[in-house]
Amino acid sequence: MRALKVAYAWVNNVDSKDHNSMLVWDGQKTVGYLIDFGTSLGADAGLGASKEPCEGTTYAVDLKEWSLEFVTLGMHKPMCDMESPEGTSIGRFSKHVDPNEWKPYAPNIAFGQMSRQDARWMARRLALFSRDQIVAAVSAGAYSKREDSELLVERLIQRRDGIVKQYLGEEDEQDDP
Repeated sequence: MRALKVAYAWVNNVDSKDHNSMLVWDGQKTVGYLIDFGTSLGADAGLGASKEPCEGTTYAVDLKEWSLEFVTLGMHKPMCDMESPEGTSIGRFSKHVDPNEWKPYAPNIAFGQMSRQDARWMARRLALFSRDQIVAAVSAGAYSKREDSELLVERLIQRRDGIVKQYLGEEDEQDDP
């Protein structure tokens, strides 16, 4: 559950409250269930539009950011995702992500406990997704514009590659038991 922070950061699933996941013991193994992906990628299904620029960067109620803005008399502004194209069906979805800095709508206790080993574990799994698998997943979304599908594939690959590099870079490989 802790490592889901990396996967959710990859797809920018900001609605990752603890009650959107459930672990169940079936008598032999633990089975995980994940629900509610309506705010993944660049969309916000609740708004029926693109995400706001700071979704994935700040909590919905972010006391740290509010405090910094207050003590700097409004000079401090959080770094938000301004690079994504507007007007496309994929919405606001940057090619860059840092799972360590990424934030869902509300703090998730499991994500706060994520260790570097947890993150590396998930990064190994994300690294297994081939371009063909990502293309197949995006094509299942049946985007009306081919260029939007292609852009989404590229963004997912760029985000995946950044995560893999961050957690499984050459210097880390030597330290991995």
